[in-house]
Amino acid sequence: MELLRGDQTTRRGVRLACGVIALATLALAACNDNNQTGPIGANTLVFVGTVNGANATLSGSVVLTIDETRVAATFKIRTPSADAGTAANETGTASGIAPGDNGTATGTQTSTTLQDNTKTWTVDEWKGAAVSITAGTGAGQTSTVSSNTTNTLTVSPGWTTTPDGTSTYDITRTNTLQDNTKTWATDVWKGRTDSIAVGTGAGQAKTVSSNNANTLVLASAWTTPPDNTSQYVIKILTSTTLGDPSKSWTKNEWAAQPVFIAAGTGAGQTRTVSSNSENILTVSPAWTKTPDGTSQYLIETTIAITGTYNTSSKAFSATGGGYTFDGAYDGSSRLQGTFTGPTLSGTFLTERATNGPKAYCGTFTSTTAGENGIFNVTLHGAILFGMATGDAGTVLALDGTVSGSGVTVVNPNAPTGPPLAIGTVSTDGSSVAGTFDDGAGNMGNWQGARCDL
Repeated sequence: MELLRGDQTTRRGVRLACGVIALATLALAACNDNNQTGPIGANTLVFVGTVNGANATLSGSVVLTIDETRVAATFKIRTPSADAGTAANETGTASGIAPGDNGTATGTQTSTTLQDNTKTWTVDEWKGAAVSITAGTGAGQTSTVSSNTTNTLTVSPGWTTTPDGTSTYDITRTNTLQDNTKTWATDVWKGRTDSIAVGTGAGQAKTVSSNNANTLVLASAWTTPPDNTSQYVIKILTSTTLGDPSKSWTKNEWAAQPVFIAAGTGAGQTRTVSSNSENILTVSPAWTKTPDGTSQYLIETTIAITGTYNTSSKAFSATGGGYTFDGAYDGSSRLQGTFTGPTLSGTFLTERATNGPKAYCGTFTSTTAGENGIFNVTLHGAILFGMATGDAGTVLALDGTVSGSGVTVVNPNAPTGPPLAIGTVSTDGSSVAGTFDDGAGNMGNWQGARCDL
């Protein structure tokens, strides 16, 4: 079927459905049958390829459909302008426990209270702390504060010997961990598990009941309180969460958006954000493989675009959501062009889909102190094509071959010489990895995962 016959002089529409990292099921179905009929037009071509942001700002795949009647669609894009980062638990070294207080009992004392009329405490600021009688009547006793008013502590268990005006006391916050280097948001760690990994108190784990800018209040007291040798971990990477302590998101701003693990542990997984706090995404369903500190993630946004196709020049333009895609079809197999967005720009390259192409997105890392960056490749039968962008702005067109599970990428600077990269597709087809050598001193490793699922 020839889409661009000379007698077809009506303006064609262009329908772009760009699935950066993950493609919609409908779009994938279209890729398996590129000659479409029915509501979307009697003459339709589907193209699959890659989209690549300048200076490694964007990585992903693209599905593009040209037909006679459709002129509007959406594309899904995952870029650092949406949000991206590396997953991590919150870690640090304790300064110790939070400061306590001391004084002398005054006023009315009972078997379950200690009053000091000179104090103006905040209600329940000492809840969970230890209070000890250090001298005078009742010396040597220690109990736990169950609540407090502005000048009275209620303790449990009760005193064996009731304090009096001779009793001096110390309040020790053994249910806290303080880190004076932090500036946390209030209660951002509430409900999370804090454990001491190294140093004094190592091996203990407690649930955080509240926190302020630099102090965790735990649900129960430490058996061995931490000090300035204690290295702690607040666990925010679980089977249903992904945390990034460097973030300060608005509550639920990413709800209902997909989050994708682009590299590292769990690479290739996509989940839907059910809710988010300042720095934790809660996802559904649970991760098959829980992310860790190597997991690089991207969050997706969805943008509607509309556009037109010119049958004479074979050029098209589509815009929406601050993005503009411009390109041209060569009339044979490839459709490519450029895009600009609110904060980034780049290029895209697609091939006419005829036999179930697979798109892979990933990173390359130099082992010789050279340039790192991102890449996108499409495996289409026996051919490979795509782009790589270094974090310093270097852009390379990638062309190569596929033979069984092996892939070979031609060095564009020496097409008849040794390959730029070699690699292997995993047995299940979900990932691809290998090594590269540009022949000019930059060598390293590359890895990617399917980004059209």
